[in-house]
Amino acid sequence: MIWFFGISIFLTGIIYCGLLVFCIRGWRNLPKFQASENDSDQNQFSIIIPARNEENNIATCLQSIINQDYNKNQFEIIVIDDFSEDGTLAEIERIKKLHPEIKIHICELRKMLQGENHNSYKKRAIEEGIKKSKFDWIITTDADCVRGRTWLKSISDSINQNPKVKLISAPVKFSFKDTFFERAQALEFCGLIGIGAACLGQKLPTMCNGANLIYRKPVFYEVNGFQGIDKLASGDDEFLMHKIAAKYPNDVQFLKSIEAIVSTPALNNVGAFLQQRKRWASKSRSYANYKLKLLLGAVYLFYVLTLISLFLGFYNHHYFIILLIGLCLKCVPEWIFLRLVSRFFGQEKLMKYYLPTLFLQTIYVVIIGIYGNFGKYNWKGRKVR
Repeated sequence: MIWFFGISIFLTGIIYCGLLVFCIRGWRNLPKFQASENDSDQNQFSIIIPARNEENNIATCLQSIINQDYNKNQFEIIVIDDFSEDGTLAEIERIKKLHPEIKIHICELRKMLQGENHNSYKKRAIEEGIKKSKFDWIITTDADCVRGRTWLKSISDSINQNPKVKLISAPVKFSFKDTFFERAQALEFCGLIGIGAACLGQKLPTMCNGANLIYRKPVFYEVNGFQGIDKLASGDDEFLMHKIAAKYPNDVQFLKSIEAIVSTPALNNVGAFLQQRKRWASKSRSYANYKLKLLLGAVYLFYVLTLISLFLGFYNHHYFIILLIGLCLKCVPEWIFLRLVSRFFGQEKLMKYYLPTLFLQTIYVVIIGIYGNFGKYNWKGRKVR
């Protein structure tokens, strides 16, 4: 039994270690974007922001877009109010009146759906925003995100340097307060964004984030938009990327640019955190790529075996030896990878939280792997699946 368990954790650990080495190589091979010194305002963007109950965040989000060092005639902002129950709509209207020089369009999803019931309100909001859009480049972002003044310029520059690109996954990081919980989330999120970026660098599209996603409108319609994935509440980012990458495998990229980073706040309570992770985990069962599913399954099995070996070690010390082997296979490449990515995001100081969160992360990954594949979850005050 011990030998069988040891071999199992070793083999799955090797797979996980191999994945991390693959990601380290992919991250290092990603070219760091160099901004052009030339005027790059010729690209036009429709920035789509679905917003639900974001009264406290939407003004800051919009202001960070309004403040862009970019020709104001070359972009528009389309905010889709998703049945907000607070003062979100009033805040959007207030900002619009303050800045008549900016093209800000307000859409109310409740007027568009006319009482229809849906599971994926966010996808519908984005679809309606795209219908209203004037320009061929679509940028989706979230209503609680902020960005620096050269965000649009860096995106435009990257398009100029690679005119054939169809979709750009751009970097997102968590902002945080001085709490252990939020800092631990920020470190883990660095890893998730880094894995998605590194895999794109190796021509293996896995993850991206809709808080900073750019794609061509004609291509969105060419792949039939969210058709086929419209029954899922989440996945407006990853599944769309998978569809576009299947048709244009060489024209999907990650923008490794500090100027292109957007920030979104880490969650401040455990309940909301678990619901968010359940939402993220629920997408895995709908992945079309069976090889990706097998890889994720092997990684999850490694986490399960690691956790079991911890408890069995109290009954037989040989399991602690197995645990130590598993942790070496996990921690060495994981540390190297996280340090590389956190340094890019300017969050390298978060690495001191790596060891204190090691077992907590293992426990929650095992729980969420089960919890995330059953039942509904809460998202913006709704029960969805």
